[in-house]
Amino acid sequence: MAAVFGGLQSDKYDRQYSDLQLLKRIAAYVVQSRLPVILTLAGFLVVGAARALRPVLISAGVDELVASGEMLNLFLMLLALVAVSEYISNYIRRRYAVVVIGRMVAQMRKHAFKAAVERDLAFYDRHKSGAVMSRVTSDTQEFGDVMLLGSEVVSQFLTVVILFLALLSYSIELSVILLLTMPLVVCASLLFRYLARIVTRQGARAMAVVNDNIQESVTGIRIAKNFRQEEMIYNEFSTVNVLSYAINLRRGFVMSLVFPTLGVLSAIALSIVMWSGTHVVLGGAISAGVWFLFIQGVDRFWFPFMNLASFWSQFQQGLSAAERILP
Repeated sequence: MAAVFGGLQSDKYDRQYSDLQLLKRIAAYVVQSRLPVILTLAGFLVVGAARALRPVLISAGVDELVASGEMLNLFLMLLALVAVSEYISNYIRRRYAVVVIGRMVAQMRKHAFKAAVERDLAFYDRHKSGAVMSRVTSDTQEFGDVMLLGSEVVSQFLTVVILFLALLSYSIELSVILLLTMPLVVCASLLFRYLARIVTRQGARAMAVVNDNIQESVTGIRIAKNFRQEEMIYNEFSTVNVLSYAINLRRGFVMSLVFPTLGVLSAIALSIVMWSGTHVVLGGAISAGVWFLFIQGVDRFWFPFMNLASFWSQFQQGLSAAERILP
């Protein structure tokens, strides 16, 4: 990996922050839009509760179907009401989340541009303007896109918390078994987090180098043509392009391992819950509907982590972008 990344040194004005420090800096931009933030959080709560309530109602409907089926229509109406509530709340959440993120990106871009303008000429003698331009444009846009994706993951984690509280009320034994399967996905996610942060940071640097090379080449194309240096410019760009390709290929290889790994671990967890639940149902401790709820719970528990892992490259790229933007 060092051989691949050897051509991408960090800039002297680069700063490295921990995830907690970055989140604190980002929170300072979030609080500037209080009303949209409040509406977004309200949408998060309602959507999370609706998504958690849906499998609970399905489980109760299964038990009612096994028993008599007289109240089945009531459960169907409740499911329809929950679906409509989720749709309306999700619309509100997405709409105001876009407003908050748009304002954040505008403010970060404004501050980054202001910081670039305030630098003296000696700074631009040592650093290429194309690399600075990449931070103001590409990195801020990347950050905004990732924040929008991250809002969906947060909503799913809220659903997990609410659903787990409901599962505890049905069976503590199966809830503990379900909870004990979580270290598998947590350890895998932490491993991919470490790898993703490395490759995405280098990917952002590679994009900055490519943007810088293109801008410098186009800006000075008249001088290059006067001295017949087109071939030299092309060779320089080819070298940078090959380096960017190698880095992004390594990044794609690391990210492509995420979903298959978590898929295998999820199947193992589902097998454990199904085997344990079979004995509990046969013992008469819980009903078939509750067992079905715990089987759904495996997917509901693991999906946010799998989603986070699948978005981890974008999420880490957003943190890397924020790291390059924030002074």
